[in-house]
Amino acid sequence: MTGRRSDCYHHRLMMTFVPLREITGQAILAGRLPGQALRPLLERPLSGAGEQPVVVLDFSGIDYITASYFLAAFTWLWEREVIPVIANASPEVREEVELALRAANLKALFGIVSDGRLSEVTPFNLEGIEAETYDKVRRLGTATASELHSLDRTIQPNAWSNRLALLYRYRLLRRESVGRQLAYSVCER
Repeated sequence: MTGRRSDCYHHRLMMTFVPLREITGQAILAGRLPGQALRPLLERPLSGAGEQPVVVLDFSGIDYITASYFLAAFTWLWEREVIPVIANASPEVREEVELALRAANLKALFGIVSDGRLSEVTPFNLEGIEAETYDKVRRLGTATASELHSLDRTIQPNAWSNRLALLYRYRLLRRESVGRQLAYSVCER
């Protein structure tokens, strides 16, 4: 790999932007072993990124990625206290990333980075009540189980709490304590 520079990482308000083309120096990311070699380059800067940071994997300039590369390089992020977002993925890259996510049974967020801002964030691999809960939080920006219960009294606060906690475990929402409650928010807020 060429172009390994520690100043490639851009930290902004609990968001870390990772420009993959700049870091790897390559437009084609293929193979498990090269994917494993990328991981340490990502771990170092992310270790000081703060609590529950959003890690924006910027695929601008990446023409192709194999599922084996993606799994080796990035799935460890879902085991950490971070929210990974796949940004600026071309249709070809997105197709292969989706294949890898399905194989690993992972949920993910896709978005667009432009002018240093994350937008158009959408969840991938969510269905039914999980997708409905995510959409409710997205509309509100931040929500607690009690707030969601006040909007839909057919679902008890405990059930809302479980749904929110599940989306947090999937690494789709941020979470913070607000008094005695947990507040969940979408990453682009």
